[in-house]
Amino acid sequence: MNFTPFDVSRQNIDRQYERYSAAANKERSEELYKKIRAAFDTEEYAVLGKAKANEVYLDGTELFINPYDIFADLCDSDVMSTPIRIRKEIYSSFHKKSGEARRLSNIGAIFANGDYSHTMPDWEKLLEVGLTGIITEAGERLSRCEAGTPEAAFYEAVKITYEATARFALRLASALESTEGANAAFAKENLKAIASRAPKTLAEAMQLYFIYYFVQQKVDGAALRSLGEIDVLLYPFYKSDLERGVSEGEIRELFRYFLFKWNSMRVEANIPFDIAAEPNELTYLILDEYTALDVHDPKIHVKVSGKTPERLIKTVFRSIRDGKNSFVFINDKVIKEALVGIGIDPADAENYTLIGCYEPSAVGKELPCTVNGKLSLPHAISFVMQDIKSGKIKAPETFEDFSAAVFANIDHMAEVAITEINTIEKKYPRFMCAPSMSGTYRDAMERGVDVYSGGAKYNNSSICAYGVATFVDSMLAVRRAVYEEKLISLTSFADVLASNWQGESALRQKILRFPEKYGRGNIEADKYAKDLVDYLSETINGRENGRGGVYRLGLFSIDWIFKSSKTLDATPDGRLFGEPVSKNLCSVPGMDKNGVTGLMRSAMAEDHTKIPNGAVLDVALHPTSVSGDEGLSVMHSLLNTYFMGGGFAIQFNVVSPETLIAAQNDPEKYKNLQVRLCGWNVYFCDLEREVQDNLIAGMKNV
Repeated sequence: MNFTPFDVSRQNIDRQYERYSAAANKERSEELYKKIRAAFDTEEYAVLGKAKANEVYLDGTELFINPYDIFADLCDSDVMSTPIRIRKEIYSSFHKKSGEARRLSNIGAIFANGDYSHTMPDWEKLLEVGLTGIITEAGERLSRCEAGTPEAAFYEAVKITYEATARFALRLASALESTEGANAAFAKENLKAIASRAPKTLAEAMQLYFIYYFVQQKVDGAALRSLGEIDVLLYPFYKSDLERGVSEGEIRELFRYFLFKWNSMRVEANIPFDIAAEPNELTYLILDEYTALDVHDPKIHVKVSGKTPERLIKTVFRSIRDGKNSFVFINDKVIKEALVGIGIDPADAENYTLIGCYEPSAVGKELPCTVNGKLSLPHAISFVMQDIKSGKIKAPETFEDFSAAVFANIDHMAEVAITEINTIEKKYPRFMCAPSMSGTYRDAMERGVDVYSGGAKYNNSSICAYGVATFVDSMLAVRRAVYEEKLISLTSFADVLASNWQGESALRQKILRFPEKYGRGNIEADKYAKDLVDYLSETINGRENGRGGVYRLGLFSIDWIFKSSKTLDATPDGRLFGEPVSKNLCSVPGMDKNGVTGLMRSAMAEDHTKIPNGAVLDVALHPTSVSGDEGLSVMHSLLNTYFMGGGFAIQFNVVSPETLIAAQNDPEKYKNLQVRLCGWNVYFCDLEREVQDNLIAGMKNV
């Protein structure tokens, strides 16, 4: 293969998308937007309007060429916001949040909206048949349809979109004709190939990845949040290249370009891919090149089953220990059981991928829409306390009555969120469709229905509840302080929380020392957490959504804990007003006083098969505790213990709090320090001070 070694091109590929964005012609972009919007509005069926808008976009957008890259996809990034802009314009014209949904959203108690991201095409089908295969299929199905029907509009939309995508590839190839250099010539040939047939080589498959990603993400506006199981998907092309004489060194160079190009996109929350539970030789090659690049994007989901070799696990742990920790481990067995639990056929559950941060999805069968709603559990307690203080309700005389009032608030919050989401989803056919992704879904193509209108086999939605540890610790604090030890009346406690513990530091310190804390392996706290998850599962899982599917419960928090906590009063566990609530399945910062084993016992007490939208435990380890070969064995043992105990997913930071504090004080010296934050990796020094402090607090007992 004739192209420049990656190290020669690296500097000119890094941040290339930002450079070309700055070069966009604003006036020309606005003119193209008007043409795109006009095309969208001319059709009776939104999916056909979207396709004709896609055609205008792909045929008319200004192209940019980076002669140093071996993969091409750059164009006028100003127009890339067009699909989102149109969607918002149409959406706002006919939908307004209900008064209660707006109230609860404004105070951070819930989030309820459409979820147009957190998706993935059927990469296997796309790589197998290519753009032309989907064009042919859509054309054949269209020829059997009655003109003017919704099905005919759908098939025409898919055909138009994929034909325009092939022309876009040829436009890029034509632009490369006048560009000097081996990389331009290499990219040109791959573009021509994928425009005319299915990919045959590794380079062609990689080029198809970038062209398709651009179309779904930027043109259709359906955010693509997984590259799939790339060590399996790209393996046939890898083997084929080897058989035709391509050297392993050349293949490694291809992967350097491939992985680093994703990094250069600076995708929000990182773009992920999976590593198979049963790896092949390509798996290790990918990991080698990824760690050598020393980047934190893409992020990697590592599937783990009873067949996963120790070599793979220790390879990943070695990278994490070296500070290159864009990895999360996924429990293969638990995920499959969780998907089956919400009605997905076992055969479909076998072939799953992780969408976004932790959310499993049956590949090519499910459009999960994984973050439609969020529930801040501690707000449910706060509402009861506020009602007591205001006199709206009388203080419950028993803990059982208090608990019933709190859980009634959870029910209400969930009901408001689900009602709001369903109302939006029923209107998807009017403003949200994705003919690019739909063309890869076999069920959508058989039915002649866009995936956002119910074309997938499983059309599911999700609600994530968060602040678990804060909720559990707070409920048990009320039980002990008010109802068992009678340290304070509930009415007075409500006043204390409203005043942010003013004048009650002694009471606060006593409550902070209560032993019933989630994250210590405390029997009472863990049982309460288990009962909470069971309740949430019964409340959310299986509820009908607005697209002919069901809801899935998630228990991860991403970075929502910072914004929603700004409007949350002090909580009974000792948390002060404005402080973040607990994240993911972690303890309240500083409360995991029995170390990582106590934290894991608490998380394992819950039934993770009842959390089909995902849950994760964050574990911090001090570098001195995992040094040498013995340290790798310790990390492997922790992973095995957690997964054998039924854990869903786990991610690690191997860094001392002292190092993080030093990085705060001298950021220039630690500018390359990576940390695993929420569901993605970041450079620690790029974080806001509040987020840095929260990470340090979470490592207090490391």
